[in-house]
Amino acid sequence: MVVSVALYREGLEDGFEFHSISGQFIRYIPKEDMDNGYPKAMRTPVVQTPEGRKPVNEGDCIITDKQGHRYVCKLDGIH
Repeated sequence: MVVSVALYREGLEDGFEFHSISGQFIRYIPKEDMDNGYPKAMRTPVVQTPEGRKPVNEGDCIITDKQGHRYVCKLDGIH
């Protein structure tokens, strides 16, 4: 059962994954730890799902079920 659906905007992510220019994973930092500093690298916002961290972008929806589990729904191609 879906409890809420929100169109992604900055601030709804759970944290960020950082990658080098070559695409190599550097590390994950939870949103609440970002004030402690972070690498100068490409960063991708992510949402924690039951299947692990999933990237989220503008135009994606974040779905939350009644257990509090969150999912990313890509809306590519839907008008």
